[in-house]
Amino acid sequence: MEATKSNQDEGVPVSYRQKKQVKTKGMVNSWYYFGLSGQIGFAIALPIAGGALLGSYIDGRAHTYPQYTIILLFVGIVLSMINFVATVQSILKRQK
Repeated sequence: MEATKSNQDEGVPVSYRQKKQVKTKGMVNSWYYFGLSGQIGFAIALPIAGGALLGSYIDGRAHTYPQYTIILLFVGIVLSMINFVATVQSILKRQK
């Protein structure tokens, strides 16, 4: 018995084992990118929503309604763009 075989592969034809490995590899990549798209969505949405909510809270306490909401909303947008670019760069580095 070869050292590279596992107990699960015993009695399974070689052609079937190879097809199974290729299919599993494709599924792993699909789940990785599915999770990555969710990560990108949260990385974009949370700073924008957080900035707007925090700005609204500060405006309510300081009675300066649109000022801090707009400022922190734009700060959230900038942070989201930076985070998006960093995530895309890490994806491109992984593919090389």
